[in-house]
Amino acid sequence: MAVTYISHPTQTAHANRIDAAVSNLRSGIGQLRESYALMQSMRDGTDYTLVETMFGLAPGDGQVLFNLVRESLELVDALDNGNPNKLQKLITRIN
Repeated sequence: MAVTYISHPTQTAHANRIDAAVSNLRSGIGQLRESYALMQSMRDGTDYTLVETMFGLAPGDGQVLFNLVRESLELVDALDNGNPNKLQKLITRIN
């Protein structure tokens, strides 16, 4: 199997830009996963009051935020479909 890891030892403005974008994707997805896990522990069935309080949301918006984060992560995971998707390849193969 051919090596698919992409390394670019020279630093250019373009290399720095793609490195920053990949780093932001890695961080963003990780932060969404952490926030979702936290929100799961803050709800009680259909009561999202603690989510609303801890995230500074108006009443009724806790469930909306919870569902947006959940569905966003489901979308990222669905792209995988048992094989590394292009987004996952990007964030794991770029050095």
